[in-house]
Amino acid sequence: SAMPARDREILSSKGFGPVVAMRHQGAIAKAVRHVLANFRGEIRVEDLLKLTGMSRATFARQFKQHAGRTLSEFVNKVRLQSACRELAETDASVTEIAMNCGFGEISFFNRLFRREKGCSPREYRTNKRS
Repeated sequence: SAMPARDREILSSKGFGPVVAMRHQGAIAKAVRHVLANFRGEIRVEDLLKLTGMSRATFARQFKQHAGRTLSEFVNKVRLQSACRELAETDASVTEIAMNCGFGEISFFNRLFRREKGCSPREYRTNKRS
């Protein structure tokens, strides 16, 4: 399922840069929509390069300029937001949620979660429900 509008606004609310960058804005917006629609599966840079018609270097530079973070940081943030919502609203196991949100490695998910949220996924769920 796609991400609710309220989360989408937060991710794309960063102002888009100077006029020079405007021609890339539509292409990056397309890439962002692709990530939001497909974050539960594998996000392939090759697909995004095809979609935007950019070279790898241009894409990396433009994505960071427009989205305010690198592609992998952006993808992780989208996945993490979704995981947080599922931890709060479902009874699915932490492993199930991690996999469902596109994290292939449970250890990476746990490490990233603790770094970003300051607690474990289980603690987050408990805090959200108490």
